[in-house]
Amino acid sequence: MVSLKNLIEALGFRFFALMALLVATVGLFEEYPRYEVVGPQMLNNSTFEDGLKGWSVRTNGGSVKIVSGVVTIHNSKPKHSVGVFQIVPIPSGARSLMLSADFGTEAVVPGNKPWQLARIHVVGRTAEKKMLWGTSHVLVSKIGTNNLENYKRVFPVSGDAVDVQVAALLINATGTMRTGNFNLLPVAVRIDFQILTYFFIILWCSTLIWAYAPVIQTVIAGKNKWFLVATTMTILVGVLIPSDVSQIVMAAIKSSSDKVAWEKLLYWKYALSNAGHFAFFLFLGLASRLAFHSIKISVQFAQLSLFAAITEVLQYFAIGRSPSFVDWWVDVAGVALAFVLYWAVRGNSANSISE
Repeated sequence: MVSLKNLIEALGFRFFALMALLVATVGLFEEYPRYEVVGPQMLNNSTFEDGLKGWSVRTNGGSVKIVSGVVTIHNSKPKHSVGVFQIVPIPSGARSLMLSADFGTEAVVPGNKPWQLARIHVVGRTAEKKMLWGTSHVLVSKIGTNNLENYKRVFPVSGDAVDVQVAALLINATGTMRTGNFNLLPVAVRIDFQILTYFFIILWCSTLIWAYAPVIQTVIAGKNKWFLVATTMTILVGVLIPSDVSQIVMAAIKSSSDKVAWEKLLYWKYALSNAGHFAFFLFLGLASRLAFHSIKISVQFAQLSLFAAITEVLQYFAIGRSPSFVDWWVDVAGVALAFVLYWAVRGNSANSISE
């Protein structure tokens, strides 16, 4: 077995420099103030001080009650949706909206579909009152029992949208949902944050070139390592594609057939995304092992796990994208399976997993 000390020494300074930059980037995007409010409250009676005034109510046999500004939504019929919603115009020039709300559940049992649960969403609508389900719209969704907590998220405004629907619903799900303290505000990225973002982009480009220069030189000199290059470049391009591209593709599929539901498209989008993450890192693991089989597997696994984390963090810089811890785990699982397959095929050599 490789000791921790030997593993750290084998990974080298470049590895830990990349880790430091990764942590700094997460700190920038998660902790540094990113947005500033550029307009007034968009919702009417956002905190329910005047009861349900300004809100539309959907009961369908369920119940919607208010006590001290907290809305309690209850549904006992799984084939119905119960909740409150409000439709408000989008301010002129607004490119991003920040939605926040309190949300909690009690014994919520989901319906038969993945989207049939308790949730809060903000969905854009076109001038023809068409709901833009293909865009990012879910603030929070839960099943079971969850404490009342405040959730906040910024949503990009679609160019086709003229207004938005803000809703708190039990969608074909039974149980109880509590919500309140809504805020919907137009926001813009702060200038100082933009400057820091540009600085970090330059820092990432220079650091990646410096850190992977030895690998690049080895690949260029090699004859059978272009599959590794192709896989790596495909992954990098994939993580930096703006979210609008996938939305355009989904919209094209939806427009080709009115029988295709947005919910099904979203389900398959996430399913295929996870499968793609796993498959590409499976290929990357195999290609890396074949190209650099002299490197100890423990060292190479740590390097590829860091690369997977980097591909997630780089999504901070892509329009409409954000990193996912689940995606990172899927990536690492793909690498792990690649190494197991390599070991199974090539046998227990000096560079086997026992190292």
